[in-house]
Amino acid sequence: MLSALGLLAGASVRRDAMAVSDPPTARGGELVAQLPAAAPTPLGLGLTLRFRDGTSKTFGQASASDMGDYVGPFVHQKCFAERKGEWTVFFRPDADRSRDEVVVERGKLRLAPGESPSHLLEPYTATILKDGKRIAEVTVPHHWWFARWRWQSAPRKIVRTYKDLIALKAIMPLSTEYTFGNKPLTNDPVRSPTWSGPMSTGGLAVGMGAGGDRPELGPITEYNALYLLTADPAALRASLAQAEAVGSWPVWVRDDQTGALLDVYTHPNVDFLYTSSLKIPQPPMPKDGQGNYPPNWFFLDTAHLPDPAYVPWLLTDDPYFYEGLELTGTWALLYSSYHRDAQKLQGLVNPGETRAWAWGLRTVSRLAAFAPASPPSWLLPQSYWQRVVADNLTYTAQYVASPARVHTVFRTFTRTDDVLSWMDGYVMTSLAWIVWSGFFPPGWRTFTEWHAPAILSYCDGKSGWDRRWPAPYELYLTTMKAPKGTEFPSLCIPDASTDAGTPESWTDAWRTFPSWTIRPNNGWPHYAGQAPLNPATWTDPNRIYENAVDAPYGTYAQAPSGPEYLLIIRGAVAALAMAGIPEAAAAHNWLKAKMPAAVASYGPLSIGVWKWAYSVH
Repeated sequence: MLSALGLLAGASVRRDAMAVSDPPTARGGELVAQLPAAAPTPLGLGLTLRFRDGTSKTFGQASASDMGDYVGPFVHQKCFAERKGEWTVFFRPDADRSRDEVVVERGKLRLAPGESPSHLLEPYTATILKDGKRIAEVTVPHHWWFARWRWQSAPRKIVRTYKDLIALKAIMPLSTEYTFGNKPLTNDPVRSPTWSGPMSTGGLAVGMGAGGDRPELGPITEYNALYLLTADPAALRASLAQAEAVGSWPVWVRDDQTGALLDVYTHPNVDFLYTSSLKIPQPPMPKDGQGNYPPNWFFLDTAHLPDPAYVPWLLTDDPYFYEGLELTGTWALLYSSYHRDAQKLQGLVNPGETRAWAWGLRTVSRLAAFAPASPPSWLLPQSYWQRVVADNLTYTAQYVASPARVHTVFRTFTRTDDVLSWMDGYVMTSLAWIVWSGFFPPGWRTFTEWHAPAILSYCDGKSGWDRRWPAPYELYLTTMKAPKGTEFPSLCIPDASTDAGTPESWTDAWRTFPSWTIRPNNGWPHYAGQAPLNPATWTDPNRIYENAVDAPYGTYAQAPSGPEYLLIIRGAVAALAMAGIPEAAAAHNWLKAKMPAAVASYGPLSIGVWKWAYSVH
């Protein structure tokens, strides 16, 4: 396993070489004996925060606790922490003194009597000092509770290439062949975000739960993939800005005792949603006088959780970005303890939505592979993340063992009431990397081979489903043939109780699908007035009819508005092929030849192309 890795672009600051005023020195022998000696100049880094009400707080490396060093392949950084009330400041000079960094966090887990959590909604000024001299000043417009920002004397250098990341088995190979001639989204200046300082968003969507695709959602972000494939400098700037913006997420909860992010085994059932034995204190969400939320306030959502810090950390070995990766994995667990408690698996990421489990597994498995085995106290060890990943494998066993047809025939996981091919694609990319990397126990390959037919059956030409419609938006498999209004449990079905409403086979599912899409109640109401698909008119056996010409959006039920679902399915099948999953390579060979025409039918694309451009080699 690797040691910890990292990079970043710094906040906007004013650099200043002016020294802090020294106390006047007494002159003349007779005065020396009467005046106290001048205090020695403090060594190391210092920070003064000045607030609008005239108060201030001062922190210093000399009075801070040594939290241990981050030692990566390219970066050796020291870490000293000092806490005063709800403020925690980390002083992080490189061991060779070539670079300095100060990290400012606000919020704490255990409040003293009379204390309450709050957002700081007024600006404050942060003055950074080194050996008593002022070197920079940062104006912070506001500071969310449980958020952070940093000042750095210089950004980290890029120390790895795309080929290095492939050699590390950190990401799966990509290819411009599968961008289908579409131009980079950075051709549009509006879609080339940069970092503008503390509490900025870096161009990340703040309302994460909103529908629709966006550049940051995927195994890696669109900007990550674009930079890795083309070395586009705008894509690199955007990648670094979005990694920096993870600090603005208001969920940076640390263990008061260790200084690390919360360990769910030490603090079982702790979360942000439910009252638990250790309640995370949260203030009301900030609003202005008209009841509007600030434009840079993040509403996090596990079902739409990006991983913006992973690739920047790999490229730079920046510990700050590594912490961003760790925070993403931690929040995937801390969001809710409901399923963790119900399943008695504290490391279980949210299975309540198939995509939430996919993105949670994506991040915690990366940490299990690359976290340091013996980290400093402010990071969690690799063994912790490996235990988290093992809990998720344990969770899959009940699906594999179930006798329900929805599992034995259709291999559904996690949700069984609303099965979406593209969400299964998300899961497959996370599973395929786990298998392909070779870092994990063989049980993961066993589960991946069991689950893979959930999407391969759409495009293998053998299952009975017509592969000319390879990415159906959704199927309510357990109620597809049930009486109107029938409802069943949404997760694992432990018995055959739903079989009567479930199609008997993939052939039966395809035969039922067109009329089911416009069936009231069991289909979506917004399909009312739209025509069902009519495969009898499809004359070409080697054409994807799920395209803008043959199935215009709004005309046929479940006709997609764009090619994103096709791109996801192709990428997921390619990833499974690279992982050596049976039937995946053959299915991809059929898709590969048909995709260019289907994608082109929607016209030029700006997002969703590069991040799904998995190769098959």
